Amino acid sequence: MKTLFATLTLTLVLAGASGPAAAAPRPEAFAYGLPLEMTEDNALVEVTLPLDVYQGVTRDDLGDLRVFNADDQVVPHTLRQSSRTRQREETLTTELPFFPLRGEPESFGHDLSLRVERSAEETIVDVRTSDSPPPSADTPVAAYLIDASALDDSIDGLQLSWQQTDANFLGQVILEASDDLKRWRPLTTSAVASLTWQGHHLEQQKISLPRTRVTFLRLRWPAGQEALALASVAVITRIDIPVGQPPRQSFEREAMPIAGQPGSYRVDLGGAVPVDSVRIRLPGNNPLAQARLFSAASHEHPRSERWRGLVYTLNIRGQELRNDAITLPPTRDRLWILTFKQDGETSHPAPVLEFGWQPDTLVFLAQGEAPFRLAYGSGQVLASSTPVEAFLRAKGNGQTSGMPPAVAIAGEQYVLGGDERRLPGPLPIPWKKYLLWGILGAGVLLIGVLAASLHRQMHTPEGGEPGV
Repeated sequence: MKTLFATLTLTLVLAGASGPAAAAPRPEAFAYGLPLEMTEDNALVEVTLPLDVYQGVTRDDLGDLRVFNADDQVVPHTLRQSSRTRQREETLTTELPFFPLRGEPESFGHDLSLRVERSAEETIVDVRTSDSPPPSADTPVAAYLIDASALDDSIDGLQLSWQQTDANFLGQVILEASDDLKRWRPLTTSAVASLTWQGHHLEQQKISLPRTRVTFLRLRWPAGQEALALASVAVITRIDIPVGQPPRQSFEREAMPIAGQPGSYRVDLGGAVPVDSVRIRLPGNNPLAQARLFSAASHEHPRSERWRGLVYTLNIRGQELRNDAITLPPTRDRLWILTFKQDGETSHPAPVLEFGWQPDTLVFLAQGEAPFRLAYGSGQVLASSTPVEAFLRAKGNGQTSGMPPAVAIAGEQYVLGGDERRLPGPLPIPWKKYLLWGILGAGVLLIGVLAASLHRQMHTPEGGEPGV
């Protein structure tokens, strides 16, 4: 009895402590592969994931990819998300004093000298054209003189604002610079606008410039254009900040109309691309429309509204005025839906959407012999996590100095197991569940054997056979 009990107990303990070991996947278990070209020998290597990888994996967390060495052995890896930063940030700094120049508009298209009077604080207090009497208050404004002489730094642009008016206007402004108020040089020509439509207001007030240092600026407009009622002029300064690595990327997709839903269009990105900006472009002649943008993980998931507003592409005397790109929190939704407000009169051609994104970086430990390759796209492989990968997460994210990864370059995509590898595999056998039930059944059986043995011992007379 003791031997039976010991044998059964040992068997159950070993069965409970052991389980079926999952075999390491082979490259053929994945749909596609990419060769990784090493630029130098190093223990840690990083590679920027191309768009093909996002469109080939089956998991949003990129858990179905592996790195293999020359012997087709899996090597540890981890994923590093790059910091999402902008290259430059624009800020408004100083408001500049400005003065209307009245007179005939044609006279301001040429060089002219100005009579300037300054206060004790070196501030301009009066401006008039030389050798001409002071204009009356009824004389129309033909340009503005902007005094930037007090600035110590260069400027990157101007932010204009207009006096309150209910009238819509769309036009151009011409900006010129001078150091002596006699000789003027052109800086730029820019479109400006103040439009109201169906409860929406569109303002184009910014004039972008290459970084320049100026003393005086002259703002005018083409002859025949209505005069602008300027209210303020502020300096735009661009502050350079570190750019997240790897560099941002973008791609365009033409939206397809949704059957049975007029004014609705859909774009399927084909994968979990980490999109963080969308620019909508409408074809046609000066289109202007009210739109809403949605996204979803798939056709079966609910939509989330990402943006609503005006979409436009206006041609102003040869210069294009377009709506800005829509900045979004990074999302890996693959389905994007654009809907236009239907007014019964306007039809909208298929729009083009430009998606901006910043790819992830894969860091792996270069174990074994090169060449290494990346395999991805499997419906049967689970995400991996090992102590070595925790080490890579620390080193690859720069938490420990002195171990910068080498750089590998991803080559062209090729087929491994094909698209059928992306299909979900059969459900895994629940070995742990079966083992627990087996242990429980064996325990019940053991208790029954012990109870039967105890019963016989209690009903057996000393020195005799068991009683009947």
